[in-house]
Amino acid sequence: MRCRERPRCHRQTPRRYHRDIGNPSNQRHARIQIECNAAEVAAKAILESRGTTPRLYRNTLVFLAADKTSLQDLDDAVRKYLAWSSIVAEKETLNLTPFQAKQAATQQQAAEQAVVARLPETYFWLLVPEQKTPASAVTWNTLRLLGGDALAVRASKKLKNDELFVASLGATILRKHLDEVPLWRGDAVAVKQLVEDFARYLYLPRLAGPEVVVKAMRDGVALLTWAADGFGYAESFDDKAGRYRGLRGGRVELISADYAGLLVKTATARKQLDAETAARNAGAGGGGAAVRNYSDAAPLYR
Repeated sequence: MRCRERPRCHRQTPRRYHRDIGNPSNQRHARIQIECNAAEVAAKAILESRGTTPRLYRNTLVFLAADKTSLQDLDDAVRKYLAWSSIVAEKETLNLTPFQAKQAATQQQAAEQAVVARLPETYFWLLVPEQKTPASAVTWNTLRLLGGDALAVRASKKLKNDELFVASLGATILRKHLDEVPLWRGDAVAVKQLVEDFARYLYLPRLAGPEVVVKAMRDGVALLTWAADGFGYAESFDDKAGRYRGLRGGRVELISADYAGLLVKTATARKQLDAETAARNAGAGGGGAAVRNYSDAAPLYR
């Protein structure tokens, strides 16, 4: 993918574009637009599909694009490396003397170092797909990478600085996304499903990995104010009984990305826990063994 330096890709309607392209003052802008869009077209194709199938985990991708003004230098360096590599590989066929073979190996090593040096000087445009809401179109944010770190490190730092890459997600923020998008499937959502949602949908925060959202789940279940700010956790749902098994909240849970458990809406969790507390109290018959408060009935419910 290639991109010439510019603050952002500007698009024109086809009619306006064809009318202005004949104006010499606009020819340079039009040329830059075409080069810029070529990088985005390639990135979009990769974002939308994986081979012949639709790409599922789109929120795990960002793209590096080459700067056209620097690309020729990289191309020359690669050609030199390939040429010297071919000579080294065919030194016997070429009947090189030991001295000539040593010279070729030295040139190959120098050419390889030149390629390594040219790569970060060429691929310094970062293309980041974004989507504000589930109903909005995907847009592309174009960022220039600076610094002397490796490309992946530069990209990571830039994304974090621009709040486009999240290494830590608060439990209350997760609750906000659950309620507002919404991400609930009815009154609950599977742990595995929620992990997949953050990897798939561009309108959700781009996470450093699945452990980020898993930690937010654990923190939300463990909150003392889980009923107001977090969510409940259940091991499974009993379709016949119409209840959540192992329902609890307000304590630390060992949740992982491959668990089969569920996050449960607090209103639903409280309704079930209240009903079960009332049933236990009624069964006690008002005697000394009766449950007198929530902490006696369900120490996990606060």
